[in-house]
Amino acid sequence: MPGSAAIFLRFCVALCAAALLATPGHASAFAGKKVALVVGNSKYPTAPLKNPVNDARAIARTLKELGFEVTLRENAGQRDLAAAVRQFGSSISPGSAALFYFAGHGMQVKGRNYLVPTDADIQLEDEVPYSAIDANLVLDKMEVGKSAVNIVILDACRNNPFSRRFRSSATGLAEMIAPIGTLIAFATAPGSVAQDGTGDNGVYTKHLLESIAMPGLPVEQMFKRVRVGVAKDTNESQVPWESSSMKGDFVFKEAPKQSVSQDRMIEEAVQVAAERAATLMAERMRREQASSSAQADRNRTEQEALAAERERLKRERERIEAERAALRKESPAPAAKVALVAPTAAANPSPRKQGTNASLPEAGDRWTYLFSDGYGKKETYSVRVTEVTAEGIQDEATVGKARHAENHEPGLDMSSRAIGGFALREFSPYLLSLGPAEPNDEWKKIQIPGGSGPFMARWAGKETVKVPAGSYETSKLVVEGEQFVRGVQTRKLTIQAWYAPAVKRFVRLSISTPPLQVGNVSPDRDLIELVETSISVAGIASAPPSDRPPPPKVVAESSPNAITMPGGPVSIGDSWSYRFSDVYGKSGSYTVKVTAASPSEIADEARIGKARHSASFERNLAIIHRKMGDLSLRELSPYLLNFGLKESEELQSVEIFEGKEPFKARLAGTESVRVPAGTFEARKIILEGREYGQRMPHLSRAYTITAWYAPLARRFVKLTFVGAPASLFPAEQETIELTEYRLQ
Repeated sequence: MPGSAAIFLRFCVALCAAALLATPGHASAFAGKKVALVVGNSKYPTAPLKNPVNDARAIARTLKELGFEVTLRENAGQRDLAAAVRQFGSSISPGSAALFYFAGHGMQVKGRNYLVPTDADIQLEDEVPYSAIDANLVLDKMEVGKSAVNIVILDACRNNPFSRRFRSSATGLAEMIAPIGTLIAFATAPGSVAQDGTGDNGVYTKHLLESIAMPGLPVEQMFKRVRVGVAKDTNESQVPWESSSMKGDFVFKEAPKQSVSQDRMIEEAVQVAAERAATLMAERMRREQASSSAQADRNRTEQEALAAERERLKRERERIEAERAALRKESPAPAAKVALVAPTAAANPSPRKQGTNASLPEAGDRWTYLFSDGYGKKETYSVRVTEVTAEGIQDEATVGKARHAENHEPGLDMSSRAIGGFALREFSPYLLSLGPAEPNDEWKKIQIPGGSGPFMARWAGKETVKVPAGSYETSKLVVEGEQFVRGVQTRKLTIQAWYAPAVKRFVRLSISTPPLQVGNVSPDRDLIELVETSISVAGIASAPPSDRPPPPKVVAESSPNAITMPGGPVSIGDSWSYRFSDVYGKSGSYTVKVTAASPSEIADEARIGKARHSASFERNLAIIHRKMGDLSLRELSPYLLNFGLKESEELQSVEIFEGKEPFKARLAGTESVRVPAGTFEARKIILEGREYGQRMPHLSRAYTITAWYAPLARRFVKLTFVGAPASLFPAEQETIELTEYRLQ
């Protein structure tokens, strides 16, 4: 018997090794037709650019070397550009790969992106659709052509040359949602401006040329590499952006195949290893057979105990669900929601008991997280529970208007959601509620997509974790294993999750891998952190006594205008960087740093170069004027959230212009706002009144101030001053947007 088993095992291992050697990499070169339209516009009469034509020529030359049928257009006018797009659409065939590259001036108007021809003479904003090319036209041509792979590259995020003629002052390009099978790449983040470059090529195209022909590099990894290079060269003032919904890996250049001698060496090494494994397995089987009867009894006892425990857990969940259903019938009013303000969670029970004792979340419970990939891309998303049963938990993740529902059952696994232009991965988010929270055999054979074998999980003790939502006592889970990269290559994949019973979900999750020198594969650095949460009152479990200070009070969300600070109060050393711009093209950047902070007053210092301006702020709503160098700007009570804000009589009379009629303020709800620093859930406040002429006080105009305050950033993330043109008053619009922040 042992000899037969060894022979059988040797045959299986050899067969698997041969299959492994014969399997190609996951990312192979595209075998179908590949077409590309490359456009470079430099000779604009009013705002010429140095590099777009050079960039387009270099990209066209490289794409031809990579097997694309390339059409190149230089300094194209409106008619020539429209004809080129039409011809490009005709060249696309079903199942092909289509690529569009544009370098030149671009602009956004009412949320749509337009590519500017060299002969454009745009006098008014409403003329843009007739004088420029809508970028969505390219996507429409790709959709009609039914190409399998679509790539759109827009190095068109430079300053709008016609901005002085427009009412709006939006800069850069607007974000575009990529259709299925499409990747859209921007030279910088939406709403930001890219640099033209001082060399032969723009900084973005320079790094694109360095990476596009790297053998075996998947396209999404390639653009991540470009993003890292551009951010480094520009000190992170320019961070490229992508929106992708590609269904597979696409490479521009296939990795070189191994030589016959290398294949033979690998085959011989695998054969030796297989024979050695077969010998060891035969010896192990002989030892196990000596005590097979006793081992079988032990295994049977363990399996029976495990089955009994699972049955008990199922009955417990059914009992809890039945009790909740009975309570809902007796008391039809829904449970009040609460917002946890800078919580410090109570002592965490032993992770070995959480799978059975931790209460399940309830329908309507909500969590907001901040995702970052470690390369400058950040996104905020929310998760809301839609249904809870004895079998599992169903929730819905939201990014802007995009939604993705997921069903979670007991067990350890990785879920993946493609939502809002980025791929979101979560690991067993409800582990403490659904289990198994106690280590068992399932913990040693976790299947992860892309894994080369089973992953193993272990508890790594208790940790106090500080995230934007506050500080929590957590149980740390570590999951480790090997991940396939391009066929037979593997690298270590580590998942770390910090679970807090106080919020019934993880508060932090990291997914990391080391870099691979072969093939220049960048490491994964995904990080997800809790920003805020809203859970039912019944779900807050009582905690055993501890020597820690009691957590802050829970504030009921009975008022829709209540503002909380889940990120904690402002601290000395907190700093924020902003970008200022007005409707006439004047712009500048400045930094603010907190120098003193107390419950009643906060002092800070603003800087531009060597210029400084110090100010202090109290609870009241007011305007502060700052003069630094050539820049004069205004801020509206920047630390309003720190002092708290709600509808009150003081909002009905706010002095903005000294000695003039007061303004009226109102809270305008919560709004998702995108600025260069990222996307934030922010509370919006609007002040409305009239501005009067200094020398002719009988003349006035409507004046509006709008501010967006984000608890995550502890300060405003966007501020606008808008004065309507009237009589002798010219139009006025000033915008301040957050570009970066650092909190202690």
